[in-house]
Amino acid sequence: MSYESMVAPGSRQGRKRSQALPQPARPRPALARAGLVLAGAGLGAVTALAIVDETGAELRATGGAATFLGSLTGLVGMYLALLMVLLVSRIPAIERVLGQDGLLRWHRRLAPWPISLLIAHALFITIGYAQAARSGLGHQVGVLLTRYPDVLIATVGLGIMCVIGILSIRAIRRRLRRETWWLVHLYMYLALALSFAHVLALGPSFVGHPLTQVVWSVAWAATAGLVLCYRFGLPVVRSMRHRLVVTEVRQEGPSVHGVRAAPAALRAADGQGRR
Repeated sequence: MSYESMVAPGSRQGRKRSQALPQPARPRPALARAGLVLAGAGLGAVTALAIVDETGAELRATGGAATFLGSLTGLVGMYLALLMVLLVSRIPAIERVLGQDGLLRWHRRLAPWPISLLIAHALFITIGYAQAARSGLGHQVGVLLTRYPDVLIATVGLGIMCVIGILSIRAIRRRLRRETWWLVHLYMYLALALSFAHVLALGPSFVGHPLTQVVWSVAWAATAGLVLCYRFGLPVVRSMRHRLVVTEVRQEGPSVHGVRAAPAALRAADGQGRR
């Protein structure tokens, strides 16, 4: 879908404004490499956080290896989910790194990993706890859902992510309307919010470690704030400020429509001029 703004024909003011429109941000490879290094450093820090808190005795204990893998996949999965959200949060500083098209490509490449790792996290944790308690997997699932804080709500969040992941399969996605696809994707924010609390309540790297709790909370709160500001707040403010209205919708090509929009005041002035 393409979008096009409209100004009144023959208007000097309109021509000046159109000339002053900012050009689309061009990708900056140097900044992209720096961003990749920064993201890799964060991934290394998260991995180290899971490893440092683990002792040899805990690994050798019954169910210790599976529980450690569960903690590791959970931390890495949540970190990658944070990156996935930042890539499409429409933050100007990030868009200048790779451009909007580049960010969308990276988002699509990254998206399967957080969901896969979080599913692995749930499986490994259940197996590890079941081995430690010497109980069946079914019984351990019930114990986790009913006796551990915030696990039930986190499981709901993981279920939402799985549904979104299934709908993201290309063969299924092509059958969905764009509006439906966009609405379904909004539930990813809800899923991540539901999954956040149990990390601090149960994660070995956070229980009894106030500093890591604060750092993790600040990172996710900052991400949420940026998403609310640039993904939702700023478009609303700009729409209210310029009062854009759709003036024309036309077919540009197969599955492509062009939308022309203009400020409401300009459209009214143009209508009066025609009279």
